[in-house]
Amino acid sequence: MSGSTKELPRGVAVANRLAAWALVALMAVGSIALWTVVPLMWIWFAAEVGGSYFISYLVALAGAPLTMIALGIGLYRVQNRYASLSGATDPVPQRQPWLRSINGERTRRPTTLLDLFLIVSR
Repeated sequence: MSGSTKELPRGVAVANRLAAWALVALMAVGSIALWTVVPLMWIWFAAEVGGSYFISYLVALAGAPLTMIALGIGLYRVQNRYASLSGATDPVPQRQPWLRSINGERTRRPTTLLDLFLIVSR
């Protein structure tokens, strides 16, 4: 065991790996549900509840984006938990503002696993 890294007991490490894989599966299913299940659920719900077509579509147009935002926030929290469990929270080295060029060196955050799931599932 070195001074800078701390090794976990075997049982805890296995539990963390299993939890991380469960979070990966949750992010994958949630990403697909974000683009498919949520809009279809709202269209079905609006058709069951609304009397006219206009009201049905208005309910679906109001409810679906709000539910998608809520699910996106939940997926973001799952991503943060996954990053803390898997150790993917390595800080990106940042340059001090006075050392940056005005025109160049635009900093980008690293692509996360959730970013990849959302891109592929769309």
